Amino acid sequence: MEFFAISGLLNGLAASGLASFVYFRAPKDPRHWTFGLFGIATALWSFGYFAWQVSDSEFFALLNLRILMAGAIFIPITFLHHVLYLLGKENIFSSTIKWNYFVGGVFLFADCTPFFIQGVRQISVFPFWGVPGLIFHFCLIWWAGLVIFAHLLLIQAYVKERGLRRRQFLYLLIGSGIGYIGGATNYPLWYGIEILPYGTIGFAIYISIVAYTLLRFHWLEFSVYVEKGLSYFAILLFVSQPVYPMLLLAQKSLLGAINVRFSVVQLVLHLLTVVGVYQMKVGTKGAVARTILKGRELRTQALFRFSSKVANIQNIHDLGEAILETVGRSAGASKAAIFVLQVEENRYRAVSSFGFSRDHPVIQNGWAISDNLPQLLLFTQARVSIEDLKGIDSNESEMRIAEIFEDAGFELFYPIFGNNQLLGVLALGPTSSEAIRMMGGQTFWNTIIQESALALENAILREEIHRSQNLLCQVDRLRSLEAMANGLTQELHSPLVS
Repeated sequence: MEFFAISGLLNGLAASGLASFVYFRAPKDPRHWTFGLFGIATALWSFGYFAWQVSDSEFFALLNLRILMAGAIFIPITFLHHVLYLLGKENIFSSTIKWNYFVGGVFLFADCTPFFIQGVRQISVFPFWGVPGLIFHFCLIWWAGLVIFAHLLLIQAYVKERGLRRRQFLYLLIGSGIGYIGGATNYPLWYGIEILPYGTIGFAIYISIVAYTLLRFHWLEFSVYVEKGLSYFAILLFVSQPVYPMLLLAQKSLLGAINVRFSVVQLVLHLLTVVGVYQMKVGTKGAVARTILKGRELRTQALFRFSSKVANIQNIHDLGEAILETVGRSAGASKAAIFVLQVEENRYRAVSSFGFSRDHPVIQNGWAISDNLPQLLLFTQARVSIEDLKGIDSNESEMRIAEIFEDAGFELFYPIFGNNQLLGVLALGPTSSEAIRMMGGQTFWNTIIQESALALENAILREEIHRSQNLLCQVDRLRSLEAMANGLTQELHSPLVS
């Protein structure tokens, strides 16, 4: 019996701890506070279960049994409530939730009467097990129906979802299935079937799986939050807590009984193991960051410096030079240029370049909006190679333009978009794969390109805003001159009356 009592106590501590942890993460989020309600109901059942198992009189056993049943009544409805908010179906089943809370209240009222629990009796190793009343049977049917319905909704969501969210639902299904099946092992004894409720430990496994889902698959948007300090330690403790009941069960199997002092020693060793694992995790993470991930840290610093540098440059020409210095030369390109849309001319002209003479035709002329390259970039909205450009079916003059680009030494063209408009193009000659690898690989290279495009887009838009403001000032001056001219004309046509 000591095993079942300790299991109830541990379940209560785990349920209240995890529910508090989730609730205080975002108290106003319905997904969090409904999980908190579920945790309260489960903790009431668990602590009542512990008190019931350690009761030494029929009166207190019956009292504690009614307390634990009060928690058990609301476990399925709070679980269903949480699942509906988790799936975004709370509005569809809002009346269902309200009516079932009402039904739960009716059963809670009945729990205080002999119609729900007639009394207690000795059965198997338990001196005070419950005797069901008439209403108890209806409550059990209702309880099972809610649990099945909630799991059917989770299964439906699992089938429809993909990726990370699908894995979240898979682990929640496994965990809740183990928890409810384990908790259901308490019911056979109510009907005289001598199956001991060892499955009570299943709820501890459920808590462990939920905690693992929080940590591993970022359930309820838990991510960096659980990586910090005591938050991570708490989750780690929840994940490992089913180990201790297993140790108690092993102790009873080997020694024939549970020794309190030995159990305390086991608990202390278990906690020390969790602390040790946590310290190893923190130490290992720091060591990895200092050695294997040192390159990533340096790349992050380089990206930060580059972003800060280009963000502080207002002039497009200076910004282009800074970008070409990093993107072009660092990637081993022998030639590079940045072309920006000149609205008045409907052409893209170079604002910065290297590897070309000033009188090079491409740098001087650029290309028109209607040419193949801008149209292809608008269509793909992604990087275009010179081979892509040559592969387009076009007339002889457009093919000649593609050949001019190739002769100029361009190989890759990166679009710069703003407000769904092609504002400019970053053109690069052949790049060195070794140089890109030394920079940090293709991912780092793509990030640099994206940062460059964003900085250029902002600079171009700033110039557009500045140009628009100048036009508005000119319009205002013209309006002032118009008003003055109108006033003067009126004075000339209406001489002063002496």
